Amino acid sequence: MDNLEDINFTSHRAELKTTTYWPKNVVWGNDIRYSYNGNVGPGFDKDALFWNMSLGVQLFKKKSTLKVVAYDLLNQNINTRRSTGQDFIQDFQGTVLRRYFMLSLSYKFDQFGGGKSKGDGMLFF
Repeated sequence: MDNLEDINFTSHRAELKTTTYWPKNVVWGNDIRYSYNGNVGPGFDKDALFWNMSLGVQLFKKKSTLKVVAYDLLNQNINTRRSTGQDFIQDFQGTVLRRYFMLSLSYKFDQFGGGKSKGDGMLFF
């Protein structure tokens, strides 16, 4: 194999995160990421679009939030990467956890131990 010092490897990533608190007591979030890994060989996926979305409702005077989160809505999560050394190039694509959903409940305590708390008192389940 010839000397690999003159080879350039390029990858790109763009990300957009949004959170909307509308209508009242509803929280809607989006996390969209595009990644392009142009340095992998033929036969490997070079790009992927990830979209994670959450929808929650605030309850009990906004002291708790019940939320469902969908990960990898477009089912495009790939694990492609390239490793290089002085005398080798290795492309790898492995199995990853794809689309799944999670339900969570968080509760905010205003008082703990009889006095006002100094922090925001968030508790996650």
